[in-house]
Amino acid sequence: MKYCFFLLSFFWFTSFYSQAPNIDWVKLYGGNLGEYFRSMIKTQDGGYLVGGWSNSSVSGDKTDPMIGFNYDYWVLKIDALGTIQWQKTIGGGRTWGLGDEAGEILNYILEAKDGSGYYLCGYSDSGIIGMKTEPSFGGFDYWAVKIDLTGNIIWQKTLGGSSNDYLYSAASTADGGCIVGGVSFSSISGIKTESSRGVEDYWVVKLGSSGLIEWQKTLGGSSTDELYGIVPSEDGYLLAGLSSSSISGDKTEDTKGYGDFWIVKLNLSGELIWQKDIGGTGGDLLYTAIKTSSGYLLGGESTSDSGYDKTENSRGSSDYWMVAIDEQGNPLWDKTFGGNDVDLLLELAEAPDNGYVLVGNSSSNISGDKSSNVYGDSDGWVIRTDNTGNMLWQLDIGGIGFDGLNDVVSLEDGSFLIGGASWDNSSNTGNIFANTKGGIDYLLVKLAPEQLSKDEFSIDNIKVYPNPTLKDIEVDFIDNFEQVDVEIFNELSQQVSSLHFQNQSNICLPLPNQKGVYLLKIKNGANVWFRKIVKN
Repeated sequence: MKYCFFLLSFFWFTSFYSQAPNIDWVKLYGGNLGEYFRSMIKTQDGGYLVGGWSNSSVSGDKTDPMIGFNYDYWVLKIDALGTIQWQKTIGGGRTWGLGDEAGEILNYILEAKDGSGYYLCGYSDSGIIGMKTEPSFGGFDYWAVKIDLTGNIIWQKTLGGSSNDYLYSAASTADGGCIVGGVSFSSISGIKTESSRGVEDYWVVKLGSSGLIEWQKTLGGSSTDELYGIVPSEDGYLLAGLSSSSISGDKTEDTKGYGDFWIVKLNLSGELIWQKDIGGTGGDLLYTAIKTSSGYLLGGESTSDSGYDKTENSRGSSDYWMVAIDEQGNPLWDKTFGGNDVDLLLELAEAPDNGYVLVGNSSSNISGDKSSNVYGDSDGWVIRTDNTGNMLWQLDIGGIGFDGLNDVVSLEDGSFLIGGASWDNSSNTGNIFANTKGGIDYLLVKLAPEQLSKDEFSIDNIKVYPNPTLKDIEVDFIDNFEQVDVEIFNELSQQVSSLHFQNQSNICLPLPNQKGVYLLKIKNGANVWFRKIVKN
């Protein structure tokens, strides 16, 4: 027989979430000037390859001089504890820049699927000089460099038209090659074979394992379209970015506000299959996208209140906004996180339990969803959610200066490596427990394995479901337990219910109305089991 017992005890709810994991270690890497971290991957030996761009000469951790006047790619191979194993400075030799971002700007590091090396993908305004072997086509060009497992250049490719072309996204492909994309201001010129659609367009180039161009695609409307994410799948590629174009060119839907997420699906040959415009009433800027078991997860910045595809109001000046979509681009759910100031979501990763980790920047103090004040001018902000976007914990990372996060690697043991940049006055303040090398440094923070994953249990004689749940929790006992005591605790470890059962094979436990994370404690004699339950 099945009984459903109502929880009659008083329930007090707070927006405090599960405790964030401890910090295992913090590392700052750099020279005497500026190092801007952008990307990292886990390597086959258990270490990491991290990179961005640098304008420091030999100083601090930098062992190579600058190649030219401005920025160079700077790549570090580190072990699992953050110790540098080798490093490479790779760039052209431009003697005078076009501005603050002149030189070589590295945005993506990838591992070749065939194990032959790594791809360093960014953009450059250098001609044949320094390490660059191909001429500039005009302004900035895409620059893809393949290196071997010890950092030696295997090949490089300059891609562009007569105007500026900025590489903001890349992905490894199953054939050992890569696909690169970003923003193009160029029409037919250089290696560009299609005319521009508007002010800025998506431009995607597929490269083989030896660097040969296999195909390219220009997509856009009459205004601004910027590509920031490429996600390969078995049947093609998802292109994810932002658009302010109305119906024109390749765009078949108007924007909902004054800027939306624009999602385009290509087949393996680069032909357009479908597209979706996703947004709210204001401005929505997409910066990242990942593949999930049910489709894709999109992330970025939003100033929109509830309306159209957005289901929650803005918290402040701008918020984290993530949207789950199915394989055809239809929105499944969305979540907004933010405080009363500026919060920018820059990267996503899937956790081992199929939940998600969000990293970006925050200037908000305690307000809205923010549970702690920033340490300085701006912090990195980490949010951990379950697989439907409910927040489990959050963490500010920063010191008294400017600090930001823009990449995360999810590890099998339930821990995370998070990367960003930190200004020199933040060192040894807040929770930046490391010495600056000067100017701006790469920032790496290793979090300990989270307790959330350790509280899960799976045993033969007890089954707890569904989890997450919208209303009730079912508990099945394969063997009848003569005496069973159940306690339920809220996120502050306060007991909200205590129940006793006799000779039951199944019980139904309605949870309180408030969403959140609850701890279920089941006791049978000397045996005690714990289970975390998410209420949506």
